[in-house]
Amino acid sequence: MDIETKIISYFEGELSPQECLELEKLSKEDTCVKETLEHYRLIYESFDQAKTFAPSENLQNRFDTFLENQLKDQNINSDSKLKTAKIIRFYPALKMVAAVGLLLIGIFVGTEYSKNNAMSDMTNEMANMRHQINQLMNEESSMARIQAVNMTSEVELQKNENDISSLLISTLQNDKSSNVRLAAVQSLENFISDEQVRVALVNALNTEKDGTVLIEIIQQLAHYKDKGAIENLEKLTKDEELYKFVRDEA
Repeated sequence: MDIETKIISYFEGELSPQECLELEKLSKEDTCVKETLEHYRLIYESFDQAKTFAPSENLQNRFDTFLENQLKDQNINSDSKLKTAKIIRFYPALKMVAAVGLLLIGIFVGTEYSKNNAMSDMTNEMANMRHQINQLMNEESSMARIQAVNMTSEVELQKNENDISSLLISTLQNDKSSNVRLAAVQSLENFISDEQVRVALVNALNTEKDGTVLIEIIQQLAHYKDKGAIENLEKLTKDEELYKFVRDEA
């Protein structure tokens, strides 16, 4: 008999007094056995505390009648059959099944609770991050604004959050620093599947004057194969005021 089976038998009262003493002694010497014993003790205690309900007399009589009728329908001698038939008591097995069920429910509830806590923490983190981004965007320092732009990429933000993409588009269109605008274009790559973002990038081909920023925009639109950019790209190829490397890229 393995140790786990012996422990179950211990709680079912199937061990002799001597065997019970031996198991208890072993649990004091072996940490693994002790933990297993305590584990099953908790299971049995939780099960024993559950309420039980006895069937009513009427329900019991109806069941007895149903059983006798079933035996008669099968042409079985009810007297001899009922005398020899034994009702097998599955209480130990049922206890274990119920205990496992309780444990699984506990694990599920605990997992869901952890998930909810994790989601709540993530939501709070996102809210704090947006607040920091908005604060940094209002700083005079271009380095602070670049940091704000980069934060939109470093934190795992949902791609469908229009407030972030709109902020980046506004930065591309209005920020006085070409370095900040470049950072905004690079971050907009995370939202390139959004039509509003692609339209903003296409329009920026007409307004952006910094060659490095233009190169980044051109490469993103080309990578996405946005046909809406073709007309503006053709204009760039003919703009003699642009650097040659920008015209070549276009």
